[in-house]
Amino acid sequence: HKALFGTALPVAVLLTWWVDCARSERCAIPGTRRASSGFVAARLFATGLLMLGISQQWTITYRDTNVRMEMVHAVPHPLLAGTFTTQARSRSIAELVDALMVRVLPGERVLAYPVLPLVHFLTDTQAFVGTTWPVLLPAEELEERLAARWARGERPVVVRARGRVSGSSWPGTVEPFGSEDRAEARAVLDRFVEGVGYDVTWSNAMFEILEADVDVVVVE
Repeated sequence: HKALFGTALPVAVLLTWWVDCARSERCAIPGTRRASSGFVAARLFATGLLMLGISQQWTITYRDTNVRMEMVHAVPHPLLAGTFTTQARSRSIAELVDALMVRVLPGERVLAYPVLPLVHFLTDTQAFVGTTWPVLLPAEELEERLAARWARGERPVVVRARGRVSGSSWPGTVEPFGSEDRAEARAVLDRFVEGVGYDVTWSNAMFEILEADVDVVVVE
């Protein structure tokens, strides 16, 4: 998939080369205007690669639905201007941001996991454990960071994904976490949240917000 996602660059390079050769005599047999057999073969190869690259760019999306015609809905946030996804996913993200922004202020610390760096980007919040990818920390170091901040009296709002955000079907179908999803680090984070008495105060199909010592629960 990474190779296919990367076809955008060679497509642009090959298209530029294809047009440039067509307009010049550099690809012709010396002394004639007739294209050399090598150039013809190269042009055919480039044409095939261009067609493959364009088709793959259209049909394969990065961690979103493969039906590109459904990706026509913008997330209503200025930092995502020009970014389009499905209607359901756009609504899910907007709901989360709206719910979080009435609970935190820009610059405050939020614990968002397993892998939710976009939450910090859209809300201008800081990562509670010093990284927006907490599951990449070794389990012992993660436990130490959580314990140290908690001991200092910090009580962050928590945002937790209910399934794999790398899946292509959410929120319609929430894919469960797999063995490749840093299970050990996720377990540390879950134990911390459950062990210190957090409650779910808001949720939708894909995300949930948890707060310490709060009784009101809102489900959308």
